[in-house]
Amino acid sequence: MGTSTKTSKIFSDRLSDLIAEAKEHGADYRSLASALEISTGALSNYASDKQQPNITTLHKIAKYFHV
Repeated sequence: MGTSTKTSKIFSDRLSDLIAEAKEHGADYRSLASALEISTGALSNYASDKQQPNITTLHKIAKYFHV
């Protein structure tokens, strides 16, 4: 497994954890995606390591989750 693959897996795992925490506080995929200005499909793809966000979206994710 290359470094970029390890990094993307770490990112997707952490994003999944953050989404789960947000769901515990009443958020859902639709509200999270809306807040991040992305589709629910894109959010799902990021969390499942099927796609990587661009730098702008990555910044929005970091800012939203305060990480």
